[in-house]
Amino acid sequence: MTPPQYRHGFNVYGPPESAYPLNQNASKAGELQANILRLNVDWHEARRFISGGYNYAYLDGLRETARIGRAANSQSLTILPVIDGTPEDVPGRDPGGRYVTTDEGYNQYGRYLGEYCDLVELSNEPNTARTVTREQESQGFHGNQAGTEIPPYHYGNMVAYATHWMVGCSGARRPLAGALATNQGGLLYLSGGWAFYVALFNYYAYNKLSEINGDYANVHKEWRLSFHAYPRLGSGPNRDVTGLSGANTVFAVADDVLSRTDSYRRIWLTETGFSNDNPNGAAEQANFADYVHGKTLNRSPRLEGLTFWPLTDTEVQVDDINSAFYHLAFVYRNHAPKPAGYRCQSNWS
Repeated sequence: MTPPQYRHGFNVYGPPESAYPLNQNASKAGELQANILRLNVDWHEARRFISGGYNYAYLDGLRETARIGRAANSQSLTILPVIDGTPEDVPGRDPGGRYVTTDEGYNQYGRYLGEYCDLVELSNEPNTARTVTREQESQGFHGNQAGTEIPPYHYGNMVAYATHWMVGCSGARRPLAGALATNQGGLLYLSGGWAFYVALFNYYAYNKLSEINGDYANVHKEWRLSFHAYPRLGSGPNRDVTGLSGANTVFAVADDVLSRTDSYRRIWLTETGFSNDNPNGAAEQANFADYVHGKTLNRSPRLEGLTFWPLTDTEVQVDDINSAFYHLAFVYRNHAPKPAGYRCQSNWS
């Protein structure tokens, strides 16, 4: 078989290694023929111990994770870091450490990405309200911790500087903007939904690029738009209980994203999944993996990447029987693949 042209893989939590078996997960992802491993990378952590420079042990650890994934049978595996956590000394750092608010801060953000990232996703669900601060998290409070709630003006400027440094200055490197929540309407913090958020940050990104990059009209076309879309989850009467219905729910969103974005804009689906805790068990989860693969192949060539969330049942929420995301992973807690994991391995070989 010929591996599909779209980039494909799984989500895992990022460092520290002591909290999650990151390298073990990378090895499993490589074994399943993933060529993308999407994980959280903390800009704050990367600079924590070296004033004015970078914690190279942290960055080298990420390179080692990629090497382990490649060694496990996926020679092209690449880390897709999701950047969060602004260092305290960056000018214009917002109080929560989620974004920056000044030109010098945007520039430091973009330059860091241009120096150290070949492929990167700019934050996670910036269009979703964050109900828990970092300080509250450290005290044990819980809530919507995924969203970063970045005002579109600042997010657009961050996209502009990331694109300037990664594309305009470094050539082949590519940023993914968005990581948009699309079917969590109650959590979206801007009225008008995901499309309104994209329209706003796209406008600001284009304007800022026109100030800082002479080839801005072409460079602006090179950032990718990423989004998240899930089947109807949980235990309610409207949940998707078959792989086909789940895939249809997800691709109704994907088709909407494709139809409402510019014809040159390439798209990534960086979070989706289907639980094996359903009336038809692991077989329908495997069917979901098949249908999503097939639909990704046969939709628009603009649909460039797909990563399932998460890889293993050890991740937060997926191991909680009260969570809508319960057993969404394609690999069991003991690191044995579920049928869906083997289906990915076959589809991606």
